[in-house]
Amino acid sequence: TAYEMLRSLVGSEMCIRDRLTIAPETGSATLRQRINKTMTDESIYNTVENALSSGFKNLRIYLMLGIPSETDRDVEETVEMLKKIGEAAKITGAKVTASVNQFVPKPGTTLESASLAREEVILHRLRLLKEPFYKNLPVEFKVESTKEALVQAFLASAHRGWSHYLLENYNKSASKFASYIKKLIKTDQSAESLLFNKDARINKFPWKIISGR
Repeated sequence: TAYEMLRSLVGSEMCIRDRLTIAPETGSATLRQRINKTMTDESIYNTVENALSSGFKNLRIYLMLGIPSETDRDVEETVEMLKKIGEAAKITGAKVTASVNQFVPKPGTTLESASLAREEVILHRLRLLKEPFYKNLPVEFKVESTKEALVQAFLASAHRGWSHYLLENYNKSASKFASYIKKLIKTDQSAESLLFNKDARINKFPWKIISGR
């Protein structure tokens, strides 16, 4: 059974600090379907229950903000999911860490043409996500910098016309490179469109010249 399998992992060499990672990405069933995550609410909570009863003391929950069509209500559903997980963990003395990353459209995925959510949107939804957990529940947050997400999005979408920018900045830190990209977006409309304009992104990718792509 799932319980027996999890119980056998606790304390074994394969289990790091009795920690189990679950990656629902969002508490919204609708958004999970959009990104082809087949987890149901029931399967998520069953996994948590089995993990805690098996002796796991650390749960890491991978979450994503900025998924295309995401709304504040979707974030509220993620809050509700985390509260349930946190309440269950509190009973057993376990710790929950929510690892939060920004959605970045990547080549070869069904959402490669989606636009990147703007920084102000991500920061707003991050506040919605974190504020309910300032007290009581054992939920901590590890959040990827929006600057890192911006660099990822640029690298994932840029074509050969941007190669000189990459060569000039490849050895910079993510923070400095992101600051450079922000300046570029303000002065170059094509850079802004590359990241944030879905209509401009469609069929503009360099890999589209490859047969079968």
